[in-house]
Amino acid sequence: MYDPETGETYFPEEETSIEEPELVLESAPETVANVDIPVSYRDIDFSAFKGPGEFSPRQEVISIAVRINRIELTSNYICKNIYSDTTGYGVSPWTCQFAERAQAAGLISGSRSTFRPLDSVTRAEAYAILLKSACIVPNITPDNWQIGVIESAMEYGLTVRDIESFAPNRPIQASEVYTIASRVKALLEAHPEMCGD
Repeated sequence: MYDPETGETYFPEEETSIEEPELVLESAPETVANVDIPVSYRDIDFSAFKGPGEFSPRQEVISIAVRINRIELTSNYICKNIYSDTTGYGVSPWTCQFAERAQAAGLISGSRSTFRPLDSVTRAEAYAILLKSACIVPNITPDNWQIGVIESAMEYGLTVRDIESFAPNRPIQASEVYTIASRVKALLEAHPEMCGD
């Protein structure tokens, strides 16, 4: 429960006896004690991805984008509760910070009150987020924002698909996210000036 007077989130004592195992995602960020902060995109190991057919949840895609964009993370971050669902069962303890910092950096929209951390992400959404993490802003139109995302992904060599075969509304698989992220990482290493370095 959230206490607006103290700004803290807590769980009532009667819920502490629940014996459900905590869901831990394979690629969820490590606990604070095991993470060097801030994490540079140069330090991300994209080789250990999930198996084929597994979809990437939003919290995973955002955690990768935040790291690629080199957004500073802190071990003492206090959640502002911009999104109502960034804490709780199955959600990484880092999700609130990743979501709020990604929103502040313009990687995701702040117009919604929910983040949906465990929901799958469409291919177009994942590409849009990862393009923005590399400081690439797709030329989007109100008619179809996905076309601008696909064209930018093609222009920067992040996809081998064309507009007809892209399947923008299909949930993106974890293996695809890591492949795209590896390409974004390589692009930034070859062109560090893209993000003002």
